[in-house]
Amino acid sequence: KKKPWRPGGSSVDRHRSVRYNGCNLIMIFRIVFLICTTAVLVCHADNPENNSLDGEITRDHRVTEINLNRWFDHYLPLIKKYMAMHNMEPMSLPKMSLPVPDIPGFKPKVELNNGLLHGASNITRSGNIIQRVYGELVDVDMQLDWKELQVDYDYSLKYFFYKRRGGLTGKFGHLNVGVMGSIDFKSRKVDLRYLKIVDAGDFSLKLRGHLVDPVANAGLKAVTIAFRKRMLREMEYQMNAAAQLKIQEVNNWLADQTSIPIPHLTDELPEISL
Repeated sequence: KKKPWRPGGSSVDRHRSVRYNGCNLIMIFRIVFLICTTAVLVCHADNPENNSLDGEITRDHRVTEINLNRWFDHYLPLIKKYMAMHNMEPMSLPKMSLPVPDIPGFKPKVELNNGLLHGASNITRSGNIIQRVYGELVDVDMQLDWKELQVDYDYSLKYFFYKRRGGLTGKFGHLNVGVMGSIDFKSRKVDLRYLKIVDAGDFSLKLRGHLVDPVANAGLKAVTIAFRKRMLREMEYQMNAAAQLKIQEVNNWLADQTSIPIPHLTDELPEISL
């Protein structure tokens, strides 16, 4: 049986990344980046002027656009299957400690533990995934979208000698992430231009336990904005870390190749090993 084609990486690297900082958002973005990299290489090879990476690439000032929607849509069930097989729904989130603003006292704070992220498998593309070819340079521009992400945490509120424990649930209406990467076929290098959360939609925070406790309510409502910002910053950091891990793998693999035979684009998309 023909082995799946995959540029770089190992099972050891993949298992290490699952444990990274307790957040498996890394694995999602490594998979997405792998799919897009494979698509770029195959689409590039489908150009009769570029049969492999061991030949000269024609300098051309023309810009060619290729739609990669078919690739992403085809492999999207593979992403969801992988997540289900590796217990990535829900995902674990790191511990947090948030200061409580607008409440006088000796450094009141909320400790957040046992965090879980629900809905990470509800990934879709937002708009088209476009590959632009500038002679020897290829850019890939995409936006990914998640519908209704839910975050659950156990909280511990400390205020002087006052302590309360309970739970909280935060919900993002949706999460939209913009990504642009590039591949330079002359230097054989993959680069991440940017990866950032461009829209997080509405955010709501609900408490579980001590709902009539005025101090607990005041303290936790005060950290709503800080909690939202912290969660977005954490998720964006994890996504960037995921992409950079896969970029390093691919670049190391490209550097070791003297000639890279690349499968051509056909009606049947190649199998990808995760």
